[in-house]
Amino acid sequence: VTHSVTHPVTHSVTHPVTHSVTHPVTHSVTHPVTHSVTHPVTHSVTYPVTHSVTHSLAHPVTFPVTHPVTHPVTHPVTHPVTHPVTHPVTHPVTHPVTHPVTHPVT
Repeated sequence: VTHSVTHPVTHSVTHPVTHSVTHPVTHSVTHPVTHSVTHPVTHSVTYPVTHSVTHSLAHPVTFPVTHPVTHPVTHPVTHPVTHPVTHPVTHPVTHPVTHPVTHPVT
């Protein structure tokens, strides 16, 4: 006598699964920063000064005398300064990840 038998068979199936992964990425960014700097500058200034001199010889004589005078002058100077600034930047990155998945199939 021949007859048919049906019974379940379980076996493993492996197939790739792809999904998206988002994670933070941090990297350094360098960019120039410009700001103003004010500082005192001192330099010498020379200019002529004229004044009157009176001499008494047989009679008083007044005449002008001119001579140079040098003295320091300090004044503020403002100028731009540019320098690099490096700081971290974090932003999300999403990319696909594929990995094998094995599961039973009956």
